[in-house]
Amino acid sequence: MDNKPPVLITWVDICSCDAAWMSLADALEYRPTPIQTLGWVLEENDEYIVVVSSYSVEEEDRVFGSVCAIPRDVIESIALLDTRNVC
Repeated sequence: MDNKPPVLITWVDICSCDAAWMSLADALEYRPTPIQTLGWVLEENDEYIVVVSSYSVEEEDRVFGSVCAIPRDVIESIALLDTRNVC
């Protein structure tokens, strides 16, 4: 995990509204929303990628935060980030 480079995943998510009522014109403006997730890949396979945005530095009893499982079908791109200039 510590040796993996971070990634920037661009993917498409649903767009919804829980408002009680809206006009037909407003409803027809809804489109899927482009999303970007920055983090480290924990797992990837043909169906999905699991990425985490935060993790504890202690290897014993390591914990993770902001875990996101993204279906492959909605991923537009995955970019490995350059960490040479990171302090």
